[in-house]
Amino acid sequence: MLDPPRFEQTCGEQEPVELLALNPGEHAFRLDWDPSGQRVLVGVFRVGGPLGTQPDTSDRAIVSVPPCGGESAVVAEGMEYKTAYDGHVLACAVDGDALYRVDPLGERPPVLVLDGTCGVRRTNVGLVAVLPGSGSVGRLVIVRDPDSPVVETLLDGVGVPVNPFFGGDDYQTTPLWADDELAIAMTPAGEVVEVNLVDGSTTVLLEGVLDFRASGGGSKILWQADAPLAGEPQTPVSPLFLYDRETTAGVSIVETHLAWTASPFQSDWVVVRDDSALGRRLFDHAGDELPLPPETFLRGVLGPDRFWLSRQMEETTQELYWEVGSEPRVVVEHVLGHPGKSGDGIKVYIEDDHPAMNEGGLLYGSFDGGGAEVLSERINFHHRLLPDGRLLGIVGEDNNAHGQLRLEDPENGSVLEIDPYGYLHSPSLNAGDPFDGDIVYAVDDPRDGRHALYRARVAR
Repeated sequence: MLDPPRFEQTCGEQEPVELLALNPGEHAFRLDWDPSGQRVLVGVFRVGGPLGTQPDTSDRAIVSVPPCGGESAVVAEGMEYKTAYDGHVLACAVDGDALYRVDPLGERPPVLVLDGTCGVRRTNVGLVAVLPGSGSVGRLVIVRDPDSPVVETLLDGVGVPVNPFFGGDDYQTTPLWADDELAIAMTPAGEVVEVNLVDGSTTVLLEGVLDFRASGGGSKILWQADAPLAGEPQTPVSPLFLYDRETTAGVSIVETHLAWTASPFQSDWVVVRDDSALGRRLFDHAGDELPLPPETFLRGVLGPDRFWLSRQMEETTQELYWEVGSEPRVVVEHVLGHPGKSGDGIKVYIEDDHPAMNEGGLLYGSFDGGGAEVLSERINFHHRLLPDGRLLGIVGEDNNAHGQLRLEDPENGSVLEIDPYGYLHSPSLNAGDPFDGDIVYAVDDPRDGRHALYRARVAR
């Protein structure tokens, strides 16, 4: 028997507040605030059977509701929230082929902003995108005002390459950078071109390019030469170069491919996947490689001189913290674990022989040292570590992705039952702490027909 929760006041109530009543077969999977901060946008999908049967979840909608519940409105059908821009709510068609402006109150129907893609970059002068055309050739366009959307072509004949690792239509890896009043794109002829988004003028930066990635500020470009090519057709290998837009200097760093490198610029480093080295390699912005300690591989960049590494032992895997100039320190060691960065440390989900599917234990090791600790003896793979250090997740998952929703406190060992019929993906609804310390969760209770989204503040 678990301890009952003690609810604190939220929305003027000393108990959970119903945020949104859900219809049968309807499941919430995402929460976002509208730009005004007056409404909460709930992403839902609808299915006709148990989630355990893996039904089609493409029937999606965005529902708008006040932050303390009340009158809700379906503001978009067949769409998911994409982003906010200049006070507007932008939503993407489920197939990814159209971008709409959505009224968060649901008083006006969605307005088409861009037909052909949802892959927009936000700039000071509008929304920039590459619209696909024939084959791998498209055009660079801008929508300057989503209030009165007019699609203006900036450059006709822009490459729309396929990324075999992330999927053929994954726009996030299209070599396009845009910010402020500039864009950088690539032509099918292998030219990397800088485009002025105000007057449409262009400047050729590089030639003979197969693929490129730009840094967040756009000052550095990592590009792959279009010849000579070797290796697999989908991931051809050739020299990679690092180019500085400010100095126009360039340096060759390694021979590999860019196809599986989505975001190479991390902190002060360039991280490149090298298949021949069976891992990722580190280069500084001068093009010099930073050798990793022997028998380790890179998990992540933590700062200018700090890294998360891993080392495979005979029967275990070590997650390591490494500062340049020192020896790597073991943060946590595990068997059959799924590690991930969490705050200032590493969280490892350990596969275990629990009675329900997708259940195991949870370890945590801080980068500051002190050894690993057990956060939970039993938790679902789909869980969330809340900002206050408590864990939200279900156990006993049934065929409809519901089970006992629990709030665990590793600090004092308490385990509270929030609801006996919580929804598996309730933890994901708390991404970004949308209610500043309140938890939000969904339930589906066959005893009394409760099928709703709730908001609650739970005392420690």
